[in-house]
Amino acid sequence: TGSKVKVPKPVKVFHVGKFKEGLDLNGMTGTVVENVQMYQGKELSANLPWKVEFSVEHGDKPVKVLAHLEEDEIEAVGGAGGYLEEMCDEDPSADECRVYED
Repeated sequence: TGSKVKVPKPVKVFHVGKFKEGLDLNGMTGTVVENVQMYQGKELSANLPWKVEFSVEHGDKPVKVLAHLEEDEIEAVGGAGGYLEEMCDEDPSADECRVYED
């Protein structure tokens, strides 16, 4: 948790009330809050295992947006640290280990 990630492709979410037309996360950078595949020491088969928090400007103040994403919908931002970095050290060829350079 705590890793910075970027959404490299169009992913539209509709669960945020302030964005009734949906919110496209493409290009947004967020922070991994949790990998929900592990619960009380047991591995789950979560379809959208990465819980990521984004801060989105809406009007005069930011809105916190939480989204559950698939592994191929996020990529680690350089120097991400945390769980993703550890995982990428073990298997740098994994899809989620592609590093986005600003």
